[in-house]
Amino acid sequence: VLLQASGTPIQSCSTLSTAGAVYSLQNNLTVNSQNCYNITADNITLDGGGYYINFIGSSPAGSYGVFASGRRNITITNLGISNFEHAIYLDTTNESIITNNIINSSYLAEVYLNRSFNNSLSNNDLISVSSDGIVVFSGSLNKITANFINFTYNGILLIKSQNSDVS
Repeated sequence: VLLQASGTPIQSCSTLSTAGAVYSLQNNLTVNSQNCYNITADNITLDGGGYYINFIGSSPAGSYGVFASGRRNITITNLGISNFEHAIYLDTTNESIITNNIINSSYLAEVYLNRSFNNSLSNNDLISVSSDGIVVFSGSLNKITANFINFTYNGILLIKSQNSDVS
């Protein structure tokens, strides 16, 4: 089921740089470069509208489906992501929401939160045979609830992380 997203339409990988904007994916994407979406402003929503971004490059090393660093109040929703090194990587990104996404076959971790605080990850489907599902490194006050996780490695891994809610 495709959900018609509203907001600024996007049809290719790009830097999302307008604070307060809602970006809406309009089609499936096949990606052969390292990264698809780099979020460089606060208060941004990336609504995938049920579409997928799929990495097909020769090596996924260093690749991210969605990357944000030093940001606040980011929402990533309704997006399918596959075959990147990390599907979603948030570095020092706080008070953000990752919800209603389908993520599979990432090589290191599907969702990686590095030094990120007070984020909510809910209602995501994470499916893989070769990686960790959700990794929180050195973060706290993150809420991880109602996610479907099917893995051969760690489903949820908290490293040097405190006061997070996992259910």
